[in-house]
Amino acid sequence: MVPAGTVTLCVEPGEVGAHASRGASSLAVRLEGARPEVHDHHAGEGSFARALAVLAAIRAHGLEPVAVTTVTRSNARDLRALASLLRARGCARWVIRWPLVDVGVEVDVPFTARVPRFGLAVPAVLAAAQDARARGLEVALEGFPRCALGPLAALARPTTRRAYAAPCRASQARPSCPAVDPVYMD
Repeated sequence: MVPAGTVTLCVEPGEVGAHASRGASSLAVRLEGARPEVHDHHAGEGSFARALAVLAAIRAHGLEPVAVTTVTRSNARDLRALASLLRARGCARWVIRWPLVDVGVEVDVPFTARVPRFGLAVPAVLAAAQDARARGLEVALEGFPRCALGPLAALARPTTRRAYAAPCRASQARPSCPAVDPVYMD
């Protein structure tokens, strides 16, 4: 089972050896898309190639690579292709996260342009998660309410910020539900 929030994110291939020498057994790499234009849109120009190099370095040091992806409006359609890429690059675990919005941080893009609606993004997430599992990847879904995940509800993992809608009061799943980001709820 993929533990929530317990993997160390590695951003440079040169960092891997130091983590390995300190006894790490797995390291995470941020991958936001299966193609450079998708990933680099979120992580900066040239970062796709660097992320793939980090994956290779993790494997070369005998560690388990874990991919971490935050769902956005612009990468949701690329998630299924990402599942294929991750397996081909030796990943065994994939954490797909719902975006958390920083309250009080000014950005030049409106909330609705950054954060997808559950109804539009969750079907793509579910298809990608099912595809990844069929390929042998272990998947965790962070920040998604169980009720939105259907047969994959057991993959839900909480984040640090949680909110429940009014209909959740009567839900038997509430005690174990990760809920949603309060900013999204608002």
